[in-house]
Amino acid sequence: CSSDLDLLLIIANVAHEYGHHLRGNRVTVSSWGQLALKEGLTVLFQNDVRGHLIGDAARVMDLLDLRRVQFPEEITIGAPVLRGEVEDPHQLYTRTTYLKGAEIFRMMRTVVGETAWRRVIDEFVRRHDLGSVAVDDFVRVVVDVVPDKRTTIEGIRNWFAFRGRPRIAVQSQHETAVVRTDSAAES
Repeated sequence: CSSDLDLLLIIANVAHEYGHHLRGNRVTVSSWGQLALKEGLTVLFQNDVRGHLIGDAARVMDLLDLRRVQFPEEITIGAPVLRGEVEDPHQLYTRTTYLKGAEIFRMMRTVVGETAWRRVIDEFVRRHDLGSVAVDDFVRVVVDVVPDKRTTIEGIRNWFAFRGRPRIAVQSQHETAVVRTDSAAES
């Protein structure tokens, strides 16, 4: 007897592996320390598929996953998304690598827009097909495809190095928002 949760997990797993097939299997990471590139993009795709199938509730589920499984992990391991090289690559298969990595890529996509993001992914695969790359290579493609967003994208790129949850201050000025990140992070 299957439940709705079982169905959602099956959808997530199929979407995740299909995401690897579309992107991750054509371009691999240059080192284990760059695993968030492959897994973060794939989880973003996985979440998009879930959103397409079940609507806006999927985004709520994404955020609940972050709060329920990724936030507590940050308290225990306190590691950034990109951790560099480690003795045992299994140490990198964390919810921080997968879920927080996906959210950082989601921020980039939000900044450049859906249409430009599609061009970014196409150009990334074109440039690096069957190659091995790092997150900085992906960021370079984003900036090349959407050069007017360079400063914002490079700022978002820094989130891969944050430990914990960055504190954010938002100031509203005449219908525009100014977002600044504090280099200190919550533990």
